[in-house]
Amino acid sequence: MRFFTSINRLIHKMLGVDNLVDKVISVLILYISLKDLSCFQYIS
Repeated sequence: MRFFTSINRLIHKMLGVDNLVDKVISVLILYISLKDLSCFQYIS
């Protein structure tokens, strides 16, 4: 999750995004990370 958080912060600094864009990015990152976790659990 630290990796995704650092990417989110980097994008935030580069674009100077407003709250709406920040929320969308956060939701996308959360969805991707949860999807990856479910895939790992399925493989294990």
